Amino acid sequence: MAARLSGKAQPSVNNGAMFEPSSSLSHVIESPAARPSKQQSVVAASSLGSRYSARRPSTKLSLCVQYAVPGEGLPTRQQFRRWVKAALERDAKLTLRIVDETEGRQLNGDYRRKDYATNVLTFAYGESEPHEQTSTPREQTSIQGKQMAAQALLGDIVLCAPVVAREAAAQGKAMPHHYAHLTVHGVLHMQGFDHEESGEATAMEAREVAILARLGVANPYCED
Repeated sequence: MAARLSGKAQPSVNNGAMFEPSSSLSHVIESPAARPSKQQSVVAASSLGSRYSARRPSTKLSLCVQYAVPGEGLPTRQQFRRWVKAALERDAKLTLRIVDETEGRQLNGDYRRKDYATNVLTFAYGESEPHEQTSTPREQTSIQGKQMAAQALLGDIVLCAPVVAREAAAQGKAMPHHYAHLTVHGVLHMQGFDHEESGEATAMEAREVAILARLGVANPYCED
């Protein structure tokens, strides 16, 4: 499930060494536990999909994809970019790193105090400094909303290749489809989506299903 910690930091990535994000951990996610029924997922996705497509904004993305494991059999940089872009509602500068089980376990231990590697970790940072208030509360609320929308997301997504491969095999999913789902899931977390509560989980999963459908990926929550 997702965990929230407070704080600010700047990205710190090194292609050749162990990944050491200097940020607080904004979200940590594993395979979503909540599972709506097939009918709920289809109805929610159908309803949300048309609204989402109609208002989906144009976004700018700066993406650095790092392979800390052999790249054979893994999604390409172009695939990751397509998946990230599909889930974005704001401009973003992101690093996506694919790691082995050792690095995944260390990161999960350092930031969640869990002694195992998990499928995906999302680090978000880069909040802007508060602006001096020189307007009325109503005007200030509108200004802050526009500033938030204009601010680019800064963050890192870490995917653990062995864990993703095991999950895909156990769940009978094509590996690229599972990577697409986890990538979309991580990007949505970075934008404030969560699944701690039932209502939040339903909304987040419906958004995932709608995005994945546009990517040609089947509903990951439906069990055959």
